Amino acid sequence: MAKEKKSSTQEQQAGTSQANKQAEIPGQAVMIKAQYLKDLSFESPNVPHILAQAGQPQIALSINIDVQPLHENSSTVTLHVKCESTIENNPQFIVEIFYEAVAELHADLDEKYHQPILMAEVPRYIFPFVRNVLADTTREGGFPPLFLQPIDFGDLYRKKLQQTINDETDKIPLN
Repeated sequence: MAKEKKSSTQEQQAGTSQANKQAEIPGQAVMIKAQYLKDLSFESPNVPHILAQAGQPQIALSINIDVQPLHENSSTVTLHVKCESTIENNPQFIVEIFYEAVAELHADLDEKYHQPILMAEVPRYIFPFVRNVLADTTREGGFPPLFLQPIDFGDLYRKKLQQTINDETDKIPLN
């Protein structure tokens, strides 16, 4: 059986159709317009005594994400990291970092993608900078640099979303 050849008109129409489909999908869903260290706090209340204390430090880490609308398609995304290190219940150091990014979403982006991008993708973009600030700050504070392991913000977002769904389901009255 012989294969039919597409006419040049058919090929042009197919190409135009493909170009139109691609035009509907934004090439870049989010742009980071600015990023900056908003606030940094470092305390080491027991220096120099804690430096002589032997033992394995216990690290307590909390990470929070806050999104605030800025303009029509822009928001500030704050990655807040708090790290407390203790040895035998004696504080070694406490570091608190507020790192922000101004994120602009593509105007044609479907609204259902806004929250996942702002709560997962933008923190993923700025996390390496926060990680670096934490390592530099602990090193400059006289301690070994503390390097955070990579964090899967997409997984954290999905878990938080699932927890919210579960919480809402628990509130539904069963008759």
